[in-house]
Amino acid sequence: MHGAEGLIVFILFYRTIFNITGCYVAARFAPDYPMGHALAAGTIGLVICVIGAIVARDLGPLWYSWTLAVLALPSGWLGWKLFERAR
Repeated sequence: MHGAEGLIVFILFYRTIFNITGCYVAARFAPDYPMGHALAAGTIGLVICVIGAIVARDLGPLWYSWTLAVLALPSGWLGWKLFERAR
């Protein structure tokens, strides 16, 4: 793996951590249905990632943008699971 690819994998890692944290916060402050709120946040992230992958397709490797999109909903689910475990 070249230096630039390693940096992109690192960015992918911390963006996923931020996504999980954001979905956890959405579940934590949800008045009702924390799973629904966490998955809604993940869905918003999915839509934004898909739009970004389409608009910025020439700015970097395609696998990076689409990997973020693929990880958006699992991040929402994991954020909710972390909330459930902490509760």
